[in-house]
Amino acid sequence: MEEYVGHPAINYWCACHRSDLAMEDVMQAVPELKLWNSQRTGSATYYRTSGFRTKELRIICPKMPAYPAHHEVRFAQHLIQLCEAVLHNLDGCQEHWNKITEAPNGEYDKREISRAKAGFSMVWEAESLQTWLTAFMADICSLFRYIEKESQKPEIIITDILRCRDITLQKLELMDDRPYPGGHEERLMAKLGQTGNDQQTTQERTRRSTGHSLVTTFRRSREAIRREVVESTRNFLEVHTPPSLHI
Repeated sequence: MEEYVGHPAINYWCACHRSDLAMEDVMQAVPELKLWNSQRTGSATYYRTSGFRTKELRIICPKMPAYPAHHEVRFAQHLIQLCEAVLHNLDGCQEHWNKITEAPNGEYDKREISRAKAGFSMVWEAESLQTWLTAFMADICSLFRYIEKESQKPEIIITDILRCRDITLQKLELMDDRPYPGGHEERLMAKLGQTGNDQQTTQERTRRSTGHSLVTTFRRSREAIRREVVESTRNFLEVHTPPSLHI
């Protein structure tokens, strides 16, 4: 636009969409988040698209929150709602999946049993990487939700946006090497009786051999994933909400 009109222009961006760009960039930058997002969406879709499964789950977990449908707009706000629903329903889901796998022959078909056992029950164990990532990312999303909600207030000005961005970065610093105080990850650790933030299962610690010295095929530690997510979030927040008029 500046090249077309021949002079500098003031560019205005929707703060919510700007925040969404940062959140989506973080999801693309960290390899583990792609698989996590696919499995998280799959577990929600498993119930959301089946009234029968939802009915069975509701019998086990009467106060279960519904799994929200996906929305592209205000992506971070949708994502945290879905993460919270998954975490809240997880104990009930595990009981439901165990019920399916242990049911008498003929009550459920083989495909349903296979999905419940290998596709969900094993992936969503309480101490699994998938469950930890869901709690950790819910805390990350809460930072983006804070920016989006503050940016929607009436009569907000540029300096208010930058102040919200700076507060978010300060909150992010608290997550550099530990769970966010009072957040979903801290509550999950308390539930599991863990004090550290790098509690890995035996399966996660297992390194797979490779015939090529330049290829690493073992999973990264949770601490390494945490560092990359936090640094990517910090970088994208600074890029997408710089100290300029890009609001």
